[in-house]
Amino acid sequence: MKTVSSIIAALAVGLLFAEAGKNEPRQLDVEARKFFKLFTRALEQQEASEAVKHVAPKYREGFIKGYRFWRGTKLSALKIIGPPDKEGVLRVKTEVILSSGRKDTETKKLLWIKDRWFLFEK
Repeated sequence: MKTVSSIIAALAVGLLFAEAGKNEPRQLDVEARKFFKLFTRALEQQEASEAVKHVAPKYREGFIKGYRFWRGTKLSALKIIGPPDKEGVLRVKTEVILSSGRKDTETKKLLWIKDRWFLFEK
């Protein structure tokens, strides 16, 4: 069963690259920037129900429990760290600005599921 899911994930990543065409790193960069812009907008609304729509289903419950730490946070993509792995996880170096104004740089993971990216962590 694990082999089948690995094959499906590899095909999904392959389809993503086929869609991206010759500009795949550039296209991934555009998509990551768009994702973090939408996710930040959802966090600015200060409603967990809107922001959780951008989190992979596997991590939604944990995200909701820790939502108070995310509220008002702004994230922006700085750099894509390589292509998605065989499971479809894309690592993105991001700038994180907390509601207190403190800035940090972190690597966030995105997962491609059914034609869109989701935050792949709680």
